[in-house]
Amino acid sequence: MKLFFACILICLSLCFSVNAQAKKPALPGNLTKYVNEYPDKLMKVTAVKTRLKTLLGKKYSIFDLSIAVQEPMTQVGDFILASGCMAHACTINEAAFAIDLTNKRIHAVIYEINKPAKYFNEDNAATPQVLLNWVKDHQNK
Repeated sequence: MKLFFACILICLSLCFSVNAQAKKPALPGNLTKYVNEYPDKLMKVTAVKTRLKTLLGKKYSIFDLSIAVQEPMTQVGDFILASGCMAHACTINEAAFAIDLTNKRIHAVIYEINKPAKYFNEDNAATPQVLLNWVKDHQNK
């Protein structure tokens, strides 16, 4: 009987995890067209905004404030990199996100001076080097 319930629980958990991944909205096809644009333009795209909100959860509002003063986006290898800082707090409170063009994953970071950076990665993927380098560059300012 315990084995039966264990099997049911495993099946249900697999169903819910597959459904959760299936509901992740697809990113736009040509993300490179956003290179040299400001991040707010890409952040207004429904799929990107939804996925950022899901990824960051309760930290989304802090992230949004921390990327308010923006720099044009760049392409670094297979990633689109978007970054900015909090108004009147540049170099103290900053944020960035990177979209993996190959795997279609979003990664984000919130950086505050004298605190460990907070990384957020879709699908529990490793933080890409482009975000690690971005934080390192900002720690050295």
